[in-house]
Amino acid sequence: MSVLEIVVVAIIATLMTIILIANLRLTLKNRSLIIKAAQAELDRITVYEQAKAIFKDEHDKSGGTDGFIKFMTKSRDWAFEYIEKVQLDLYELQTYHEKNGSAPKTVAQANELNKIILKLLDNLPKEEDKKDV
Repeated sequence: MSVLEIVVVAIIATLMTIILIANLRLTLKNRSLIIKAAQAELDRITVYEQAKAIFKDEHDKSGGTDGFIKFMTKSRDWAFEYIEKVQLDLYELQTYHEKNGSAPKTVAQANELNKIILKLLDNLPKEEDKKDV
């Protein structure tokens, strides 16, 4: 072998060594990146599960509040309906009074007044309702 061939073989061996070392470094770097990526995914899943549990707890806690708000809304709506009904009955009595005065003059007027008064009194709570209060 000539000196030139020995130099070429030495250069090729040196280049192969450099490439082998670079390959090993890249393999180690890729391995550490894969480990970091796996850890990041585990962290993401953990945070997701914790957030899901927190949202579930908050939703469960607000269930009572939502139920109370629905109850208050229904109660308010019922109260408005009751007030409107009583007002209509009172307006009917007022109309009768304006039309016929305070004392009925005929039996038909007395029956009509009695009917209006009974309708108005039906809005009052019954005795059973009063005992519950």
